[in-house]
Amino acid sequence: MNAKHTRAARRLNFLNSLNKKYKYLGMGVILHGSSPKGLDYYTHNHFYDIGYKYVIPKTLTYHSGIIARTYERIKPYIRESSLRQLSDGDAAHFIVEFCFDHLTAKYNKHIGKRMTRALYNSVPNKSLELFADYFKITDKRFRRLSRVIQSNHWNKIFERFQTVEGTAHNLQHFMFIKSLREHAEKRSFIQTIRNFGRSSLDLLHTKLKDRSLVRLVDRCVTVLEPEYQPFLDQAVKNMKIMVKKNNIV
Repeated sequence: MNAKHTRAARRLNFLNSLNKKYKYLGMGVILHGSSPKGLDYYTHNHFYDIGYKYVIPKTLTYHSGIIARTYERIKPYIRESSLRQLSDGDAAHFIVEFCFDHLTAKYNKHIGKRMTRALYNSVPNKSLELFADYFKITDKRFRRLSRVIQSNHWNKIFERFQTVEGTAHNLQHFMFIKSLREHAEKRSFIQTIRNFGRSSLDLLHTKLKDRSLVRLVDRCVTVLEPEYQPFLDQAVKNMKIMVKKNNIV
Protein backbone atom coordinates (compact mmCIF):
# COMPACT_ATOMS: atom_id res chain seq x y z
CA MET A 1 0.00 0.00 0.00
CA ASN A 2 1.51 3.38 -0.97
CA ALA A 3 1.91 6.34 1.40
CA LYS A 4 -1.13 8.16 0.02
CA HIS A 5 -3.47 5.24 0.66
CA THR A 6 -1.89 4.64 4.07
CA ARG A 7 -2.62 8.23 5.13
CA ALA A 8 -6.20 7.95 3.88
CA ALA A 9 -6.70 4.68 5.76
CA ARG A 10 -5.31 6.16 8.99
CA ARG A 11 -7.65 9.14 8.81
CA LEU A 12 -10.68 6.95 8.12
CA ASN A 13 -9.67 4.54 10.88
CA PHE A 14 -9.30 7.46 13.29
CA LEU A 15 -12.86 8.58 12.54
CA ASN A 16 -14.17 5.04 12.97
CA SER A 17 -12.35 4.69 16.31
CA LEU A 18 -14.18 7.65 17.84
CA ASN A 19 -17.32 7.79 19.92
CA LYS A 20 -20.18 9.58 18.11
CA LYS A 21 -19.62 12.53 20.45
CA TYR A 22 -16.33 13.20 18.63
CA LYS A 23 -17.60 12.59 15.10
CA TYR A 24 -16.76 16.11 13.93
CA LEU A 25 -13.19 15.83 15.22
CA GLY A 26 -12.69 12.85 12.90
CA MET A 27 -14.50 14.61 10.06
CA GLY A 28 -12.20 17.61 10.47
CA VAL A 29 -9.08 15.45 10.18
CA ILE A 30 -10.39 13.89 6.97
CA LEU A 31 -11.72 17.07 5.36
CA HIS A 32 -8.47 18.93 6.03
CA GLY A 33 -6.27 16.43 4.18
CA SER A 34 -5.55 15.47 0.60
CA SER A 35 -6.38 11.76 0.76
CA PRO A 36 -9.28 11.12 0.72
CA LYS A 37 -9.81 14.32 -1.27
CA GLY A 38 -10.26 17.04 1.35
CA LEU A 39 -9.46 20.74 1.27
CA ASP A 40 -5.69 20.23 0.89
CA TYR A 41 -6.29 18.30 -2.32
CA TYR A 42 -8.17 21.21 -3.89
CA THR A 43 -5.52 23.65 -2.64
CA HIS A 44 -2.31 21.76 -3.49
CA ASN A 45 -3.14 19.40 -6.35
CA HIS A 46 -0.71 19.56 -9.31
CA PHE A 47 1.63 21.74 -7.21
CA TYR A 48 3.14 18.88 -5.20
CA ASP A 49 4.47 15.57 -6.35
CA ILE A 50 4.75 12.46 -4.20
CA GLY A 51 6.84 13.34 -1.16
CA TYR A 52 5.46 16.88 -1.01
CA LYS A 53 8.07 18.40 -3.33
CA TYR A 54 6.94 21.33 -5.41
CA VAL A 55 6.25 20.84 -9.09
CA ILE A 56 5.76 24.07 -10.99
CA PRO A 57 2.73 23.42 -13.25
CA LYS A 58 3.33 23.48 -17.01
CA THR A 59 -0.30 22.95 -17.95
CA LEU A 60 -3.51 23.48 -16.01
CA THR A 61 -6.50 21.17 -15.93
CA TYR A 62 -9.88 21.03 -14.23
CA HIS A 63 -8.18 19.09 -11.41
CA SER A 64 -5.45 21.67 -10.76
CA GLY A 65 -5.53 23.14 -7.26
CA ILE A 66 -5.89 26.84 -6.47
CA ILE A 67 -2.14 27.37 -5.97
CA ALA A 68 -1.31 25.85 -9.37
CA ARG A 69 -4.04 27.92 -11.05
CA THR A 70 -2.87 31.25 -9.63
CA TYR A 71 0.89 30.62 -9.41
CA GLU A 72 1.98 32.45 -12.59
CA ARG A 73 -0.11 35.50 -11.67
CA ILE A 74 1.29 35.90 -8.14
CA LYS A 75 4.92 34.89 -8.86
CA PRO A 76 5.99 38.38 -10.07
CA TYR A 77 4.62 39.91 -6.85
CA ILE A 78 6.48 37.36 -4.71
CA ARG A 79 9.77 38.21 -6.39
CA GLU A 80 9.34 41.89 -5.55
CA SER A 81 8.76 41.13 -1.84
CA SER A 82 10.81 39.90 1.11
CA LEU A 83 9.45 36.38 0.41
CA ARG A 84 11.87 36.18 -2.54
CA GLN A 85 14.35 34.67 -0.04
CA LEU A 86 12.21 31.49 -0.19
CA SER A 87 11.77 29.12 -3.09
CA ASP A 88 8.97 30.18 -5.43
CA GLY A 89 7.05 27.07 -4.37
CA ASP A 90 7.24 27.78 -0.62
CA ALA A 91 6.40 31.44 -1.11
CA ALA A 92 3.37 30.69 -3.33
CA HIS A 93 2.13 28.06 -0.88
CA PHE A 94 2.36 30.39 2.11
CA ILE A 95 0.94 33.52 0.49
CA VAL A 96 -2.07 31.75 -1.04
CA GLU A 97 -3.02 30.13 2.25
CA PHE A 98 -2.51 33.35 4.26
CA CYS A 99 -4.59 35.31 1.74
CA PHE A 100 -7.37 32.72 1.98
CA ASP A 101 -7.21 32.98 5.79
CA HIS A 102 -7.61 36.76 5.36
CA LEU A 103 -10.60 36.40 3.04
CA THR A 104 -12.24 33.88 5.39
CA ALA A 105 -11.81 36.24 8.36
CA LYS A 106 -12.94 39.24 6.30
CA TYR A 107 -16.22 37.60 5.32
CA ASN A 108 -16.82 35.82 8.65
CA LYS A 109 -16.17 38.35 11.41
CA HIS A 110 -16.96 35.98 14.30
CA ILE A 111 -14.94 32.98 13.10
CA GLY A 112 -11.86 34.01 15.11
CA LYS A 113 -13.69 33.90 18.43
CA ARG A 114 -15.28 30.56 17.52
CA MET A 115 -11.94 29.05 16.56
CA THR A 116 -10.25 30.39 19.72
CA ARG A 117 -13.00 28.83 21.84
CA ALA A 118 -12.82 25.52 19.95
CA LEU A 119 -9.05 25.32 20.36
CA TYR A 120 -9.24 26.10 24.08
CA ASN A 121 -12.03 23.56 24.66
CA SER A 122 -10.17 20.78 22.82
CA VAL A 123 -8.10 20.22 25.98
CA PRO A 124 -10.85 19.89 28.64
CA ASN A 125 -13.21 18.00 26.31
CA LYS A 126 -10.42 15.46 25.54
CA SER A 127 -10.41 16.02 21.74
CA LEU A 128 -6.69 16.83 21.70
CA GLU A 129 -5.94 13.83 23.91
CA LEU A 130 -7.82 11.47 21.57
CA PHE A 131 -5.97 12.88 18.57
CA ALA A 132 -2.60 12.64 20.32
CA ASP A 133 -3.19 9.05 21.48
CA TYR A 134 -4.22 7.80 18.06
CA PHE A 135 -1.43 9.51 16.13
CA LYS A 136 1.17 8.60 18.81
CA ILE A 137 2.18 12.11 19.84
CA THR A 138 4.64 11.99 22.74
CA ASP A 139 3.61 13.16 26.21
CA LYS A 140 6.14 15.99 26.05
CA ARG A 141 4.76 17.25 22.75
CA PHE A 142 1.19 16.79 23.96
CA ARG A 143 1.85 19.01 27.01
CA ARG A 144 3.42 21.63 24.75
CA LEU A 145 0.49 21.48 22.30
CA SER A 146 -1.95 21.89 25.21
CA ARG A 147 -0.20 25.08 26.32
CA VAL A 148 -0.01 26.49 22.78
CA ILE A 149 -3.62 25.67 21.95
CA GLN A 150 -4.89 27.37 25.11
CA SER A 151 -2.78 30.51 24.56
CA ASN A 152 -4.49 33.89 24.90
CA HIS A 153 -2.82 35.04 21.67
CA TRP A 154 -5.05 33.10 19.27
CA ASN A 155 -7.92 35.57 19.31
CA LYS A 156 -5.53 38.44 18.45
CA ILE A 157 -4.00 36.40 15.62
CA PHE A 158 -7.41 35.57 14.17
CA GLU A 159 -8.57 39.19 14.49
CA ARG A 160 -5.49 40.41 12.62
CA PHE A 161 -6.47 38.24 9.66
CA GLN A 162 -9.45 40.54 9.06
CA THR A 163 -7.17 43.17 7.50
CA VAL A 164 -4.44 43.09 4.85
CA GLU A 165 -1.99 44.75 7.27
CA GLY A 166 -2.81 42.26 10.03
CA THR A 167 -2.42 39.31 7.64
CA ALA A 168 1.00 40.61 6.58
CA HIS A 169 1.95 40.92 10.26
CA ASN A 170 0.87 37.32 10.91
CA LEU A 171 2.90 36.17 7.90
CA GLN A 172 5.92 38.10 9.20
CA HIS A 173 5.65 36.33 12.59
CA PHE A 174 5.21 32.97 10.86
CA MET A 175 8.42 33.56 8.90
CA PHE A 176 10.27 34.43 12.12
CA ILE A 177 9.11 31.25 13.86
CA LYS A 178 9.94 29.20 10.77
CA SER A 179 13.46 30.65 10.78
CA LEU A 180 13.91 29.76 14.47
CA ARG A 181 12.81 26.17 13.90
CA GLU A 182 15.16 25.76 10.95
CA HIS A 183 18.12 26.84 13.11
CA ALA A 184 17.16 24.72 16.11
CA GLU A 185 19.54 21.82 15.39
CA LYS A 186 22.58 21.38 17.61
CA ARG A 187 25.32 23.96 17.13
CA SER A 188 28.59 24.88 18.74
CA PHE A 189 28.54 27.42 21.58
CA ILE A 190 29.77 30.24 19.30
CA GLN A 191 27.20 29.35 16.64
CA THR A 192 24.47 29.31 19.29
CA ILE A 193 25.43 32.82 20.48
CA ARG A 194 25.52 34.11 16.91
CA ASN A 195 22.16 32.52 16.16
CA PHE A 196 20.65 34.03 19.30
CA GLY A 197 21.86 37.47 18.23
CA ARG A 198 20.46 37.05 14.74
CA SER A 199 17.15 35.77 16.11
CA SER A 200 16.90 38.75 18.46
CA LEU A 201 17.46 41.10 15.51
CA ASP A 202 14.83 39.22 13.50
CA LEU A 203 12.41 39.51 16.43
CA LEU A 204 13.01 43.27 16.51
CA HIS A 205 12.21 43.39 12.81
CA THR A 206 8.86 41.66 13.44
CA LYS A 207 7.91 44.64 15.64
CA LEU A 208 8.20 46.82 12.56
CA LYS A 209 5.82 46.55 9.61
CA ASP A 210 7.35 44.94 6.56
CA ARG A 211 5.79 47.14 3.89
CA SER A 212 6.80 44.73 1.12
CA LEU A 213 4.69 42.01 2.77
CA VAL A 214 1.71 44.36 3.13
CA ARG A 215 2.00 45.21 -0.56
CA LEU A 216 2.39 41.51 -1.46
CA VAL A 217 -0.71 40.47 0.50
CA ASP A 218 -2.71 43.34 -1.02
CA ARG A 219 -1.70 42.43 -4.58
CA CYS A 220 -2.28 38.70 -4.12
CA VAL A 221 -5.68 39.26 -2.53
CA THR A 222 -6.64 41.18 -5.68
CA VAL A 223 -5.76 38.08 -7.71
CA LEU A 224 -7.29 35.53 -5.33
CA GLU A 225 -10.50 37.22 -4.15
CA PRO A 226 -12.46 36.56 -7.39
CA GLU A 227 -11.42 32.89 -7.12
CA TYR A 228 -12.21 32.52 -3.42
CA GLN A 229 -15.95 31.79 -3.32
CA PRO A 230 -16.09 29.68 -6.52
CA PHE A 231 -13.17 27.64 -5.18
CA LEU A 232 -14.89 27.04 -1.84
CA ASP A 233 -18.25 26.23 -3.45
CA GLN A 234 -16.71 23.65 -5.78
CA ALA A 235 -14.49 22.14 -3.07
CA VAL A 236 -17.44 21.78 -0.67
CA LYS A 237 -19.57 20.22 -3.41
CA ASN A 238 -16.83 17.70 -4.24
CA MET A 239 -16.15 16.91 -0.57
CA LYS A 240 -19.84 16.18 0.02
CA ILE A 241 -19.64 13.63 -2.82
CA MET A 242 -16.46 12.16 -1.30
CA VAL A 243 -18.12 11.88 2.13
CA LYS A 244 -21.07 9.95 0.65
CA LYS A 245 -18.82 7.75 -1.46
CA ASN A 246 -16.74 6.75 1.59
CA ASN A 247 -19.77 6.46 3.90
CA ILE A 248 -18.30 9.11 6.21
CA VAL A 249 -21.59 10.09 7.85
